[in-house]
Amino acid sequence: MFAALGAFLVAGCSDREPLQKVAPKEQRVVILHTNDIHGRVRPGGPVPGIAALAAHLKKARAEARAAGAKVIVIDCGDFFQGTPEGDLTRGRLVVECMNAIGYDALCLGNHDFDLGPKVTEELKALARFPFLGANVFRKGSRDPPDWVASSVYFEDVNLEIAGLTTSDMPNVTTARAREGLAFELEEPVLERFPWRKDAIRVLATHIGAGRDRDLATKFRFAAILGGHSHSKVAEKIGDVQLLQSQCWGILVGRLELTIRDGAVVSVEATHETVDRRVEDAAVKAIVAKYAPEIDKVMDEVVGELAQDLPSGSRERVESSPLGNHLTDAMRASCDAAVALHNRTGIRAGLRKGVQRLRDIYTVSPFGNTIVVVTMTGADLWALLEGSLGDGTRLLLEMSGAEIVFDPGAEKGKRLVSVSVGGKPLDRAGRYRVATNSFLAEGGDGHSPFVRGQDRKDTLVTLLEAHRAALAKERPLRYEHRNRIVAKP
Repeated sequence: MFAALGAFLVAGCSDREPLQKVAPKEQRVVILHTNDIHGRVRPGGPVPGIAALAAHLKKARAEARAAGAKVIVIDCGDFFQGTPEGDLTRGRLVVECMNAIGYDALCLGNHDFDLGPKVTEELKALARFPFLGANVFRKGSRDPPDWVASSVYFEDVNLEIAGLTTSDMPNVTTARAREGLAFELEEPVLERFPWRKDAIRVLATHIGAGRDRDLATKFRFAAILGGHSHSKVAEKIGDVQLLQSQCWGILVGRLELTIRDGAVVSVEATHETVDRRVEDAAVKAIVAKYAPEIDKVMDEVVGELAQDLPSGSRERVESSPLGNHLTDAMRASCDAAVALHNRTGIRAGLRKGVQRLRDIYTVSPFGNTIVVVTMTGADLWALLEGSLGDGTRLLLEMSGAEIVFDPGAEKGKRLVSVSVGGKPLDRAGRYRVATNSFLAEGGDGHSPFVRGQDRKDTLVTLLEAHRAALAKERPLRYEHRNRIVAKP
C-alpha cells in the first residue's frame, strides 16, 4: 500500500514538473552601426548621401521593431569633418541629420575634435544622443568633461555600451584639437571600468580594426563596434564579434544579439549596402536648408586642369602627380628649399577640366596652414628614411627633393641617396623645409619636424596655396616626374 502511494506521489510530481518551470525569457537586440561618415551628406561617386542612409536606417529599425527586437543605432566617430557641408556648418548640419534619424549614441573620433573641444561640446549640446569616450579626461585629472559620457545603458535589455576614442591623439591631431583634454591608453581604462552588474558588455571604439583585434584578445565583450581605419570588418576573435562598416555611409553594419535569461546565446554580424535611390524626405530637407549658402562659396571656379591629377595609392611608394603638384604649390608659397606633405592628408584626386573651390577642398579639407622650419640635413635624411614606411608604402610626398631607395634593405637603411635642388644632401647642412601644420607638430610620428628651428607659420592654408597655383595657368598643364625612385 505504501509502495503504491509512493509511486503515485512520484508520478504526480513528475507530471506537474513541466508546469512549474518558467519558460526562458528571450530577447533580441539589433544594433545598426555606422562609422567615419566624414560629413559626406550629399550623394556622389560611391557615396549614397545621408538622406539615403537615413531611409535605410529608419526602414531597418522599423522592421526589426515590428519583429519584436530592441533596436539601437550608433555611430563610431569622425562624423562631420572633411566636407564643406560638415566643416562650414561646424558639424551642425550632420548633427541635425543624426537627430532626425534617431541615433542613440556616438563614440567620438579623432576628427570630431579638429575644430577644438569647444566646438565638440557645442555639438553635444545640439545632439539628442550621448557622446561616448571613456578614456577622455580633463587634462591633469581623471574627471571627464561633463559633456562626454563613458557609456550608455539600455536597462530593458541590461546592455551597456562603453566608448573609446583613440589614445593616439597626440600623433593624429593638432594641439588645438586636444586643448584641455587628455586621452588615456585604452587597456588601463578598460581594466578599471565600472561595468553595471551582470550587464551585457559591448564596446564602441574609434581606434582602428587592428586595435579592436588587440582588445578582443584581452577582454570579454559580446561585440566591439569600430571605426577609424575605414575597414569592412565582420569577424570573430574568440567569442568577441567585431564589426566595422567601411566609411561615408556606404554600408550599415547590423549586429544581432539573442539574449536568453540575461545571457547572450548568439551573435551575428552582417553588412547592408545603402540604396541611394531611396531617400528620407525629412533629412533631405535638412541638407537642402544649408545647401544655398554652402554652394555659393564652393561653386566658385578657381582654375582648370589639362589632365587628371591622381593622388596615388597609399600602398605604392612612387610619388603621385597630385602629391608633386600640391607640394610644388606649398614650396612656391614660401621661402623653402623642400616641401613635404603626408599622403594620408591628400584626401582625393582631381579630374581634368574646370576646378571649383569644392574640388580642391576635397583634396585638403583639414584647414592646415603651411609652416616653415630650418632642419639639419641629418634630420631631413631621418625624416625621409621614415617616409618609406615598410618599404612598400609612401608616407610623404615631396617637392625640391628626390630620393633613391632600396626596397629590399632592412627598415632604417632603405634610403640610398637624397638630392635637394639637384645637389646631394649635406647632412651637416641646414635646409628650410615647408610642411603642413599637422606634421610640423610631429603628427603621424614625424618627430624630426619638432626639432626644427626658426619655425614660422605662414598662416597660408594648403587650400589657399593650391588655389594660387591653379590661377597661374588655365588650363594648367602639369608634367609628372617620379621623385621617389626604387633602386634597380
